[in-house]
Amino acid sequence: MTAVYVVVAYVAVTLVWTGLGLLLTGPLAHTGVVRTDHDVLIWFVQHRTAAGNQWTKVGSMMGQTLVKVIVAVAATAIALAVYRRWREPLLIAGAIVLEGFAFLTITHLVGRPRPDVPALDPVTVMSSFPSGHTAAGAAYSAIAVVLLERFRATWARIVTVVLALTVPVLIGLSRVYRGVHNPTDVLGGAALGLACVAIMYLIVRHTFGPGAGPTEQAAAMRTEHPVRGPAPRRGDGSAQRLDAPVATRPGEPERVQPGSAESAL
Repeated sequence: MTAVYVVVAYVAVTLVWTGLGLLLTGPLAHTGVVRTDHDVLIWFVQHRTAAGNQWTKVGSMMGQTLVKVIVAVAATAIALAVYRRWREPLLIAGAIVLEGFAFLTITHLVGRPRPDVPALDPVTVMSSFPSGHTAAGAAYSAIAVVLLERFRATWARIVTVVLALTVPVLIGLSRVYRGVHNPTDVLGGAALGLACVAIMYLIVRHTFGPGAGPTEQAAAMRTEHPVRGPAPRRGDGSAQRLDAPVATRPGEPERVQPGSAESAL
């Protein structure tokens, strides 16, 4: 059923984002939305600097396909080793894979031309909507979801959220700066990546139940494997064992209670 849910999610996401892309290339092609796209691109081109070119190159690399594959494999393997279950690895891998397949299908169906400005990066896919780099950066937030379920310290949760938001923003700005995507491409890519994370979270939660952090996991372990304390002592109000020997005076042999295993012998 998990596989069925993922396939249904893929179809739904593809249909929605394809519709958004066709709006940009059709009814909205000659409106203020697309004109604003072009104005923002021209502004970035006019304000390019040597330092900006270098930093945006690094920002753009964070969303490349090779980097995405490395992040997905590494994060999935680490989650599997730490949690020793499939819930967290499936959330991370599923979100990134769902985003990847949806992006490839959407960009093929929409076919929006690349921006008509000088580009700083060569492109192999001529379709512009949505931004696959930005979508990948947003899909990385699946890792943040796993960490937020594990972390309890406020500062750690804040840092996790800030990093999860910063990565797609840096990637998206870099892609616009370098002239390979329109701002609406970037917004569409960010929304696509976040949607894939949210959908996979719901699927995983439905399949495996809510996640548990270290505190909840420890409590569950204590419930499943309770620690047995010492045997009750005489005089503490607890029931006495039937086969326990009866105390005698010094020099006398121990007497066994009637009905015990030893008295039967």
